[in-house]
Amino acid sequence: MGSILEADFIRRTLKATIITVLLTLVTCYALWVQSGCDPWLPFISDTDVNPKSGVPFTIGFSIAGLLLSLGAVQLGLLRDRFMLGNDTSPSLIWSNRIAILPGAFSGVALTWLAFTPWHQQMELHIAQAMVIFYGGVIWAALVTFVTWRLAVVEPAFRSLLYPRVVACSVAIACLILMMVTIGQMVTTASDFSAMDDYLIRVQTCTDLGSPLLARAAFFEWSMVLGMVGVLATFLPEVSILTSPTQAADSEE
Repeated sequence: MGSILEADFIRRTLKATIITVLLTLVTCYALWVQSGCDPWLPFISDTDVNPKSGVPFTIGFSIAGLLLSLGAVQLGLLRDRFMLGNDTSPSLIWSNRIAILPGAFSGVALTWLAFTPWHQQMELHIAQAMVIFYGGVIWAALVTFVTWRLAVVEPAFRSLLYPRVVACSVAIACLILMMVTIGQMVTTASDFSAMDDYLIRVQTCTDLGSPLLARAAFFEWSMVLGMVGVLATFLPEVSILTSPTQAADSEE
């Protein structure tokens, strides 16, 4: 157990997760556009139905999901050790432990979703996406809350708080805006035909022709980048959690 909590190991996990997610997004989008598809703007999962971009989608996000689950567990356990060594309140310790679950589950769902194209298993794909989106946002919110409370115990956390709050706020706001925009599309009877038309068009890689869904897709991309931003803020935190002083306190 000690080896997976080593600072270098955790940093490698975080960097690999961030790079894999971003590289997969860029590669899938580039291949989508190269295939003649409408550049503005597909949902991320739309790139999975294209023969060219579908391959890197499956490979990239299946790996990213496993890394995300590992990272959520590593960060949760490392924070747990830090808090136990600094006489932190039980409620905050449990908030941190609870945060591990949505983070790990969203990673598992991402790996599973990578092998579940929406045009083949729509209901399962949507369920997996909801676990990823809501699980990721809940994780981001909980770790940000814990950071705010830890800043009282250790001043070094204060420098992490602002960027984490900003990234977390972007993720939460974009999730809400995405769901509201999709709701605008499906709550009006006259719009169901537009949704059906979108589902047909996207499989043939033509003009998507739906401003509302393109807007929802923009919020989806922004939400994912917000969650990646939250993950990136943990790179400097690892040094705080594994500093010699903190290690000595934990041993005591």
